[in-house]
Amino acid sequence: MKKITTDYCELIILRVIIFLFFTSSFIFIILTNENKFDESFHLIDINNYFSHGINIKSLKNHTTPTGPGSHIWATFWGKLFGYNIITFRFSVWFCWLFIYILLEHLFKEKRRNTNTVALLLFSTPYAPTLAGLLMTEAFGLFCALMGTLLLIISFKVKKHSILLITSTLFMGIAIISRLYFLCLAPSFFMLMFQKKLSTSLSFTYSSILIANIILIFPFLSLCLIWGGIIPPSYYKVHSAQNLHLALNFPRFISVLMYLGAYLSPIITLQLIQKEIKIEIKTIIILLIISVFIFSYVYVWNIDTTFTKSGLINYIDQKIRFLNPTIGYIFYFFSIFISIFSLYYFNKNFKSLKKNDIIIFCYYTIVFFLILQIFISGNNPFYERYLIHILPFLWIICGNMKFKKTILFYVFILAGIFIGQLALWRWYFE
Repeated sequence: MKKITTDYCELIILRVIIFLFFTSSFIFIILTNENKFDESFHLIDINNYFSHGINIKSLKNHTTPTGPGSHIWATFWGKLFGYNIITFRFSVWFCWLFIYILLEHLFKEKRRNTNTVALLLFSTPYAPTLAGLLMTEAFGLFCALMGTLLLIISFKVKKHSILLITSTLFMGIAIISRLYFLCLAPSFFMLMFQKKLSTSLSFTYSSILIANIILIFPFLSLCLIWGGIIPPSYYKVHSAQNLHLALNFPRFISVLMYLGAYLSPIITLQLIQKEIKIEIKTIIILLIISVFIFSYVYVWNIDTTFTKSGLINYIDQKIRFLNPTIGYIFYFFSIFISIFSLYYFNKNFKSLKKNDIIIFCYYTIVFFLILQIFISGNNPFYERYLIHILPFLWIICGNMKFKKTILFYVFILAGIFIGQLALWRWYFE
């Protein structure tokens, strides 16, 4: 009789979660043949490309600041299977299926790591909603992960310049699908620069230059057509929001809070299991830094400026039911966890230099955080947008040393329950 191991049980749990995720969102798409639940303003841009094709004029008429990539992807599906909301939703659903297939191959040699990453990603509360409704995150996420996978493969095989260039092509498409993925450009540059300095990179300078040009070319072309980073037709549809470049520290702090909230179960497990060792004086310094950053929560009254839409900020919605003092303790703890995690990773940076995918994911998260400081609009930050870097965060967590105790699975099950509840509430409203 085959011995039932912990890894085998985890694989069964993962398969059940994946089956539930895709089956539930599939049924939801079929049953809800209405677009009142979706971000219907995306249909304006899909209709634009569906009717006029992809050209400079239609790109100028683009209305959403996310970039046209996801809308062009949905238009392609509409041309193949018909112009209707179910088709457009399935264009998103299949992106999530592709993402799961990519994760299966990302850590092909490390099955346990794959299981951890997939468990964390598909139990994210926003994932079912982002797979069942017409939204623009999934296609960009798929392209970003495909680019990451090809980049890592290109370091391991011969005649890999084509793979390197193809990886940056996917990253470039990811950027013009969701401009939040601009963080991929400096992450790629930093990784290549680091590997070139360590003489562990065999690419020629010309291939690296071509790869960088291809990575940033779609975005620069779009800026040239739009005359900036915001499409000229944006204010015809979104007159209430004034998006522009400006210093925005509340947004940065909001990201830290949400990032810490998602990280806290993993970091707590590591601390309990003594996988993380850190001096008391360092903890005190990090606490002081956290207090300084947390003070901005009071200055800008961040907790009361969040939208009340349950689609946007699950974490903030839940703590609204608690005592305000408990909410502020939660905010502070989340900020501390984020600061602690960044410090701990930097401290162990040298030992991780040989792990290219971890370094790339780390750079992506750091530059994503930096990017938020310069974005005004959607203030302070919609928690849902954290989905852009959560796969990179979970890839790092999947490589961390910790035993999956009952606390880990409680975290997973809670995320699944909230996610399914969030998706199906739209059906009953």
